[in-house]
Amino acid sequence: MSFKVFARPVKALIVAAWGSPGEWRDAEYTILPQILSHPGLRIRAEKKYGDRSWLCISKCSTLALASYLSTIVDEFKVLIFGLDTLADPDKCDTDLRRCVERIYRGYSTRYLEECKCCDNIHGVINDALQLVITPGVGNFYGYNFRGGSIYIFNTSFSKILKAIEEFTPSFIVVDITHGVNYQMVAVLYATMAAATLMGKEKEIIVFNSEPYPRKSRGQMKKWQEPIVSSYPQDNKILLQDLQKLEEHPPHLNFMDVSDIMKTFRFIQAVADILRLRSESLSEFLFKEGKEFDVELQQRLWRLVVVVKLFENAAIGLTYPGATNERGDPLNLDLCSTYAEGFCQDIDYVPSVRGRDVVYNKQATVLDVMMCALEKVIAGLYNDLCNVNTVKHLIDYISAVKNRLNKSELLLAKLIVARETEKWGSVEQVVRRLAIECSNAISDIEKAVDLMKNGGIKAQIYIHDNIIEIEPDLARVLAALKWRNVKKMRCQEIVESIKNGIAKVREEKQKEKSVQSKTWKNVSEDETRNMCAHAGLSYDFITSITLVHEQNSFRITQIKFNKEKVQGFLNKLNLRKLKYTI
Repeated sequence: MSFKVFARPVKALIVAAWGSPGEWRDAEYTILPQILSHPGLRIRAEKKYGDRSWLCISKCSTLALASYLSTIVDEFKVLIFGLDTLADPDKCDTDLRRCVERIYRGYSTRYLEECKCCDNIHGVINDALQLVITPGVGNFYGYNFRGGSIYIFNTSFSKILKAIEEFTPSFIVVDITHGVNYQMVAVLYATMAAATLMGKEKEIIVFNSEPYPRKSRGQMKKWQEPIVSSYPQDNKILLQDLQKLEEHPPHLNFMDVSDIMKTFRFIQAVADILRLRSESLSEFLFKEGKEFDVELQQRLWRLVVVVKLFENAAIGLTYPGATNERGDPLNLDLCSTYAEGFCQDIDYVPSVRGRDVVYNKQATVLDVMMCALEKVIAGLYNDLCNVNTVKHLIDYISAVKNRLNKSELLLAKLIVARETEKWGSVEQVVRRLAIECSNAISDIEKAVDLMKNGGIKAQIYIHDNIIEIEPDLARVLAALKWRNVKKMRCQEIVESIKNGIAKVREEKQKEKSVQSKTWKNVSEDETRNMCAHAGLSYDFITSITLVHEQNSFRITQIKFNKEKVQGFLNKLNLRKLKYTI
């Protein structure tokens, strides 16, 4: 018997920074398969070309790369980032941005026609190529372009992130051959940030050609023919103008591009949250979080605390139905933190004001940071927060178990799997008692009353379709195990519960000396038990609520001792975070 394997198409996303295409000249671009650092790409290249080099004569390295990659992948997409500074605002017969786009497209069309190796992409390049113009920086044509590196980074990040989400590339190829210095930095870091957020940072391959020979630069024509009809002939770049610049060097301001690095570090930190790792974000907040407003700091610290609970397997506290004794939410769940609207396309529209080219809004690091945060929380939200998991404990911890497995927190997953079975037994036994053995419940209540002076919390309260049980009774019901209970008669179940309550009473008398009442002295044993029981230790629970739904009883709320939960958080070394519930 043979099986046909359907593999996903291999795709390459090419990201390129373009500065001034009019200065580019023909070069013979060469690629040897063995120089490719990515093993997946290298294997495909070697399969196609062996150890032979691939040659292409072109003015544009990006088109050469597209031609090469089209021979070794199934699909490709090209994302080109240009600059507003390419066009003289005085020479544009339309708005500046459209004028710049037309000039870049003119160059790309011309260079494609002149390319000596691009016949294989002529029919597909127009659909595969997307041009994005970003704000410019500096003085050009007597105008001061008031963009900045963070403008370019934010715009590039937004478009690259969208391309990765929609195109789902196997490889992300960055071409920095033709870009301007600050532009290359911004586009490269934007690619790294977007890829990191999408878990594709290991699929990045960065290309840069060797420098163009200096002798050939000296043989340049005195001017470059304009290729856009709307550009008049007097826009030629004359050699004498370059000589004037040498005599009177321009004034250049240093640009601090550290914000790009800060944003990248933040994105690395929140990307770790998707893997249920909290330390990177915690470290970032300690070192750099004070620059955020108080509300954002609190939101981020809460995220750190919640993920810390996942890491320590204490996921019961993150259940949306977890409350304090009064029924107020503990607010340690992810499902109530999701907010949309931060990841709209980021774009900065230019306008000419006097001799300045300004943009419609100020670029800040938060433009990208908030988008990254939204993506991370959305990734967890989609796994953990559907209509059933938000409501039912068993559905929630089952979803968490799957997420822990995906995040390779295997010990936590095993703990949660055991607790899923245990609390599932509680639901099943309560259903049997309430529906089939309702007459026996009064016997259980009498047994509890007889032992109430022994510190037992095993009361059961019934209100219409709602049953509330205390933690010691839940402990007994869980110990019975459903596979045994479903074979027992009602009176046998009652006797087993009575015996279980008596046993719990004896155990509690022995443990009384080590149990705490408040967070101030939560013991090490209690802390370990909380982690070992997935954040659902009976010592921290005050009651469990089950609701009758479709011939079953489902756990929909767990009330905790708030002070003891706070003490547990402090024991997890979270006191320094100053996070209170």
